Amino acid sequence: MTLLDPNLFLNSPNPWPMAPARSASEPEPLALDLILKGARSLNLPALERLLWWGLSQDLSDLVLVPGQPPWLRRHGVFKAVGGRAISGEETQELLKDMTSNEAAAAIVGSGQDLDFGFEIGERDRKKRFRGNATAMTYGRATGIAIALRAIPGRPPALSDLNLEPELIKNLFPADGLVLVTGVMGSGKSTLLAATLRNLAETYGRHVATYEEPVEFDLTDPRDLKGPVEQTEIPTHLPSFRLAPRNAARRAADVVFLGESRDREALKSLIEAAGLGVTAYTTAHTRGVAETPLRLINLFEPRERPAMAAELLSALRLIVQQRLYPKVGGGRVAAREFLALNAKDRRELQRTPLPELEGALTQMLLTKGQTLMDRVKALSDQGLIAREIADSLARERGVRL
Repeated sequence: MTLLDPNLFLNSPNPWPMAPARSASEPEPLALDLILKGARSLNLPALERLLWWGLSQDLSDLVLVPGQPPWLRRHGVFKAVGGRAISGEETQELLKDMTSNEAAAAIVGSGQDLDFGFEIGERDRKKRFRGNATAMTYGRATGIAIALRAIPGRPPALSDLNLEPELIKNLFPADGLVLVTGVMGSGKSTLLAATLRNLAETYGRHVATYEEPVEFDLTDPRDLKGPVEQTEIPTHLPSFRLAPRNAARRAADVVFLGESRDREALKSLIEAAGLGVTAYTTAHTRGVAETPLRLINLFEPRERPAMAAELLSALRLIVQQRLYPKVGGGRVAAREFLALNAKDRRELQRTPLPELEGALTQMLLTKGQTLMDRVKALSDQGLIAREIADSLARERGVRL
């Protein structure tokens, strides 16, 4: 089987070359036949060619849904790749080949979604993707949908992220808990990977990460000033709930928990942060003020007062990030953040739980940076469209 080399596309002035003409508002697809070039199905070699071509066009995601053409996301916008729909058999075979697991399709078919890592290329030309496979229906059939997100092999330097000086000043506490929140695809992992890279290369602390799967490679020995250990769940450790205990046995100074979705893991992480470890984790929330109460509510009602006291005692910084389309192309990050000193934490611990979000909102207005203020500033600078600021103002119930 002969496949067309995707490097032939690199110098084309049209970012989706050789596609039929369409209206300006309609995405232009890449002709899938150019990538398949004689292949009867979207098999693993053809998928790798498609991914290399997509990377040359700044793709962030590839989504494969049975009954639809492949979809590439570039700068936050999806484009169809060709007009041919892929089949359930194709995604099933791809999942088996990408995971090297004959039972992968059966696992997904049993009602469990499957997270996995996937690499293409060799040696210095490796590219890594975070994958998820989930069962779905199309027509009257059941198939497997696959989503792949491109991950840079090495995290960006913190200086490349245009962080606010006040945020940088509070991003590296000696101990306690740092929460980075946002919806899926908001750049949480990138921000935290850059933070951990800075810790490893500047401060010489022992860093232990627990991820599902491991995304960025933080272990380049040429730049490290202290040990870095990256553990993949469930490949190396069965569950996130074991991570804080494992980190304590390793005598780690810094612990990163990929996501605080397991209350037992979160409880252990909060306890570790209260005992002198610097802990970082992520949460799926839409604002700084709502985050602590959302985490507290993961626990049973009888546990909440005690967990609230522990969480608020350990909390040092909450950051919420969103990515918006940038005028002229690309995307730009907008952040809301609040750093808490000892006086703030004591005040919050005295606040009744039903009033906690209101108290945090007031603190954010007086001593933090609100998302609304940052988005308005980006709009005023001409970096994002005015409509984005207007939409956020409606969401937050405020006036510009």
